[in-house]
Formats: sequence, C-alpha cells, structure tokens
Amino acid sequence: MRRRRNKIKGLIDDHGVKQENNGVMCAMVKNYFAHLFTRENGEIDSSVLESIPRKVTDDMNEALLLPYT
Repeated sequence: MRRRRNKIKGLIDDHGVKQENNGVMCAMVKNYFAHLFTRENGEIDSSVLESIPRKVTDDMNEALLLPYT
C-alpha cells in the first residue's frame, strides 16, 4: 500500500505534457537537477566579497598553491 501511494505515476514536462514513461521521467529528473546545480555565468559583485573578512593570508595561500609532496 505504501509503495503504491509513494509511486510517481507521471511528471509534467516543460511543454505542459504529462509524461508517464519511466525512461522519460528519469531523464526529466536528471535534467532538472543538473540544471539546478549547474553554475550560471554571471558577474560577481565585488562589494559583497569585500565585506567578507579574509581568513587566509597571502603567505598561507602561497603555501596552499605549492605542488603536493
């Protein structure tokens, strides 16, 4: 009973069409989350970054950028 209640029977695509094919629904979910977690290219407001206090000094950064040994 629980499995029947929790089963996703269909999804509405970007065109407003209900899709019930498992393969199509899997692709829709994958594309949704890929788009959700994909970085969008945009300009970074430097005033926001300036208000964040620096924790890594220039010397620390140089040490972190050295090749791993």
